[in-house]
Formats: sequence, structure tokens, C-alpha cells
Amino acid sequence: MKSLSALVVLIFLFAGALCAQETIESRLQRLEKENQRILKNLEDARSQNAHLEMEVKTLREETKTLIDQSLPVSALDKQLHRLLVDDADVGWTRVSKSGLPIRFYGFIRLDTYYNTARATDPIIPFAVLPQDSSQNYDESDDQFAFDSRLTRIGIEIDGGTIGSADVTAKVEIDFSNFFGVQESRETPRIRLAYVDVDFGDIALRFGQDWDVIAPLVPSVHVEFALWGAGNVGDRRPMVQFSWHERQASGLEMKVELAAGFQGSVDGRDHDGLGGRTNIDGINAGIPHGQIRLGASFDSWVEGGRASVGVYGYYGQIQSDGALNGHGDFNPWMVGVDIELPLIGPVSFRSEAWVGQALSDIRGTLLMDVNSATGKEIRGWGGWAEIHAQITESLRLAFGGSLDDPRDRDVNPGILAESRRQNFTIYVSSRLDLGGGLLTGLDVIYWQTDWGILGDADMVRINWWIQLNF
Repeated sequence: MKSLSALVVLIFLFAGALCAQETIESRLQRLEKENQRILKNLEDARSQNAHLEMEVKTLREETKTLIDQSLPVSALDKQLHRLLVDDADVGWTRVSKSGLPIRFYGFIRLDTYYNTARATDPIIPFAVLPQDSSQNYDESDDQFAFDSRLTRIGIEIDGGTIGSADVTAKVEIDFSNFFGVQESRETPRIRLAYVDVDFGDIALRFGQDWDVIAPLVPSVHVEFALWGAGNVGDRRPMVQFSWHERQASGLEMKVELAAGFQGSVDGRDHDGLGGRTNIDGINAGIPHGQIRLGASFDSWVEGGRASVGVYGYYGQIQSDGALNGHGDFNPWMVGVDIELPLIGPVSFRSEAWVGQALSDIRGTLLMDVNSATGKEIRGWGGWAEIHAQITESLRLAFGGSLDDPRDRDVNPGILAESRRQNFTIYVSSRLDLGGGLLTGLDVIYWQTDWGILGDADMVRINWWIQLNF
């Protein structure tokens, strides 16, 4: 009996061993299959990575080829290519000699002009010529012109921080030199060229810039900015000082002072001796002075800011030859500028001024002194317009301007000193086509009073298109 029990135990032990062995072998087989699957996935991943690397390499080569084909072959473009494509860590020393960062901007533009009568210039008029039989012009003596002179190129330079001041600079040119060159051979001219030294609340500017007086510009007549027809202020070499402060309430105050080059715009030489050494503004021996006090604040229109400024200008001019016993003259002006949101997308902009002998800052219909009496020509003027942002891309503006010299101050005996008034009303449109492409149409009704020669008027139509970059 004992032998039978022992035999049964041995049989069960042998069967258990066989089952255990089978279980281990099954697990080993499953593990081997799992390892083979993992190895296959790894091999597939390696193959896919190699394929992706090949595609990336091909794309890089194709992109570089396209850039090479699209870039001009100038030395600057090659340097930019190496900087931006081949070696992005070389810095600005490969682009600018000093290593300072620079940025280009500007636009390419074409203007089309049609004047229904003869103006002082078909492209940059400041008056309509007399429509009197003695002047050989009449009200139907129309004019047409194309022009690309307003095409503009600018460079901004970041000079970094020197001490506690941020130093930057700007150079901007266009091709609006109208005298002494053919119409298809426009030459560059400086618009802006200055250095800024900014300490935060206080800043200094050295170079050619816009006058601090009359800071706004009308929407139409960008070629001559309605100078002599109500708008004043131009660009010139100067030294500027500004201080500004912004309060927690949103009120921002600003004070601007400038010493400007008298005679740099009109180049007036009343004695007629000629040459730069005889320009009356230079012969005065001092620069003119400008000041503007401005404030801006949140308006009742959500997100809109309103601003107002008062400004003044005082200068001296000195003629070597006396005009009716007078040789020293004093241009001066006071004025106000305002920008005011009205309701929703509608806003108001305006400037108004009064003064005398303002030809160098484009006032008193570009006249300064009556050569017969030797007295300064006094006058007043300004402009106003309403802006309406019709859609995100379409803006309209409606406005008018006036420059009104004092009648008894002008000289009816000399045509260039006999203009009594310039008056305009206008409508302007600007359409953003996207991608930096803009176009617009401006229509101006323009009337000039020539005293005894009567009024002369015209309609000026200007269609333009430009691409910003």
C-alpha cells in the first residue's frame, strides 16, 4: 500500500514538472516574439528618420537655391544672405561697418495728376495761375502728369545705450528734386537725417527733421502738403529738445523747443546778389526759435485719444540792400493744433495760425516782405478735416484750407507779391488692398485770388498707388 502511494506521488510530481517546463517555454517564445516586434519597430523608425532627414536636407537645399535666385547680386544682399541663411550668429558686423543694427523701410509709388487749369507747377502747385488774357492762360488750360518722385527709402539705426541714454538715428530720402533735372531723371533728396539721444522723459534730436510747430499734415496734396494754401511747417536742419510726462490718469504733457536754420526752405535773397552767402536768413546771424506745448488725453470715444497743442515761432532775416529804407525783418507766428475723436470711427483734425513774413515755414502764401514798402506781409490761415474710417481698409477725409495774407500788405505791382488768398475744399480716399499695397483718389477744388487780376480756380485730381516695404 505504501508502495502504491509513493508511486502516485511520483506520477503527480512528474506531471507538474512537465507542465512547469511547458509554461516556461511558452513564456520564452512570447518574449522572443515581442523582442522581434520591438526590433522591427526600431528598424522602421530608423528608416523613417533617415527618410525625413533626407527630405529636410532637400528642402534646405531647394530653399537656399530659391533665395539665391531671388536675391540681387549686390554686395549688401550677399552679406545679408550669409547673415540670415548661412551663419545667423555672425551679428550685424557683416551688414553695417559699425556693427549697429539697421532696418530698411519705405515705399514705391506712382501718382497721376490732372489739373483743369494751369497751376504754378503741375505736380507741386501752391497756387492757380491768373486766368487773365494778359497772362496767356485761361480756365480751360488743363495739365496732366505722371510722377514717381514720392518713392521713399529710409534707414533706422539702433545705436544702443550710451550711459543712461538710448541712441538711435534715421536717414530718409525720396526723389522730389524738381528743378534742373529731366522728368525721368529724378535725383535723391534728404527728407530726414537726425540722431536721437533719449534719456526717458527728456530727449535731444540733432539733424534734419520736421518743425515742432504745426505738427499735423493734411490728407491731400502730399507732394507739397498744401503749403501756401493753409498748412505751415516744413523740414530743416535743427537742434530739438523735448520733455514729456504721462500721468496715471492717462494725461500726457509735452514741451518741445527747437533752434532751426532760418532761410533753409525759401532761400530768400531780397537784395538779389545771389549765392548762399547772401541768403537773408543766414545773414541774420542767429537761428530762429520754435516752441510747442502739447497735451493728449483719453477721449469719450472708447480707445480714442485727443490731443491739443499751442505753438510759436520767431525769426530774423536781414537783407544787405535796404527795401524802402528797411533791411531787418522779423517773421513770427502763433498757432494751435487739435486732434479729436468725435464718434465711433469719425474724428476731427485741424490747425490754425496767425503771423507775418512766413515764407520760410510755408505761410502767408509763400510771401514774406513787400519789396515796395519794406514791410512784412501779415496773414492768417489753417485747415480742417473730418476723417471717417468706413471699413477696416477704407478711409475717407473731407476738408478745406485757407491762407489769407492781409490785402493792404501785398504788392499789386509785382505778380509774385500780389497773391491775396488761397482757398481749397477737398475729399480724399485711401484703400488698403492688403500685403502693403495701397491706393487712393484725392480731389481738390482750388481757388487763388490775384487782386486786380481776379480769381483763378481749378479742380485737381490725383490718383495714386504705392507698395510699402
